[in-house]
Amino acid sequence: MNNDLNARVTLLLALNECLPCGMTRSLILQEVALRRKDVPRDKYPAAIDYLLANGLITAARRNLDAAQLVYTITEEGIRRLEQEGLA
Repeated sequence: MNNDLNARVTLLLALNECLPCGMTRSLILQEVALRRKDVPRDKYPAAIDYLLANGLITAARRNLDAAQLVYTITEEGIRRLEQEGLA
């Protein structure tokens, strides 16, 4: 797998594990840095944008802290992980 795909899968796995809560961008980046040392950190912002654009994750503001976007995996994102045998 290439680094872009590794970054996307790592993000989906992290968000899948924290359902239904979701994570802020900074928490996601901290989580994936701990999980995957072999994928350069600069790949993750583009991976987040890709997953958002393809409907695999969503971003929304929550009442608790409206200044922060909270990212969550969608049903399509979960299906994608299941197809790969990862969820």
